[in-house]
Amino acid sequence: GGVGKTTLARVVFKKIRNKFDISCFLENVREISQNCDGMLSLQGKLLSHMKMKDLKIQNLDEGKSIIGGILFNNNVLLVLDDVNDIRQLENFSVNDQKWLGPGSRIIIITRDMEVLRSHGTVESYKIDLLNSGESLQLFSQKAFKRDQPLEHILQLSKVAVQQAGGLPLA
Repeated sequence: GGVGKTTLARVVFKKIRNKFDISCFLENVREISQNCDGMLSLQGKLLSHMKMKDLKIQNLDEGKSIIGGILFNNNVLLVLDDVNDIRQLENFSVNDQKWLGPGSRIIIITRDMEVLRSHGTVESYKIDLLNSGESLQLFSQKAFKRDQPLEHILQLSKVAVQQAGGLPLA
């Protein structure tokens, strides 16, 4: 966590979402799905992005069926952030990619590669941690609004970045 998976996906989403018939970015899937009716609320959010705001779904199976029917043959961009269980994907009808129209993309953000393997993901991308120079630069940009810290705080900044272990925003 903290390497920038969600941030990177959000940038990509904003850049390409207008090229799709339906686009939706669902954040914090793991956390929300743990709440009572959390998956139902996530299905509802997805349906609202499909111009189905007034549709009230009663249960996960109904939501899954409706979502699958709407996604069928549409050009879809769906980002699912922080997925940690294959059942979360199944509840969005994304486990059968032949339902989706040509050019559709589903971006699954997860810390658990087994979720992707179980899903049969076509491509995956692993984000590497930053090296010490990149970490110092990012830390300095966020903390001091400059590419490098001033000389009098350079050593302290290097120690802070080293302690963060490749996650300078931690």
